[in-house]
Amino acid sequence: MKKKSKLEKKILTDNEIKSVGDAVKEFMGGDLVEYAESLGLNFEDTIRFHGVTSKCIEARESKQLSIKDVSQKLKIPQYKLKFVEKGSIKNIEPQILKSYIDFLGLSNWFKSWLKSNPKFKKDYLDL
Repeated sequence: MKKKSKLEKKILTDNEIKSVGDAVKEFMGGDLVEYAESLGLNFEDTIRFHGVTSKCIEARESKQLSIKDVSQKLKIPQYKLKFVEKGSIKNIEPQILKSYIDFLGLSNWFKSWLKSNPKFKKDYLDL
């Protein structure tokens, strides 16, 4: 049986994301969770978007490209690409994300991800 590459990982379901989010919150404890949420951190959205960040990093590295290389090719500042790879959701510009996804050859996967995450798309990505 052929082993799946890292790039073929499945997209998490809402229930899986909720379970992970609950576990993270329990591990962190109430005060830290309250503080993180007061800063605008949404645990479930961060966990949900982690799949995108992982795919981007894996795809970029599989092409043996640095952030600087991609920045030069796409004419996008490095810090904006780093927002994507670090999952800084509120700082990501939708068009930059789309350009990066297309460049990495992840368009079909990302369409599936968006279909599985319609609320995320509506709240953050105006694509």
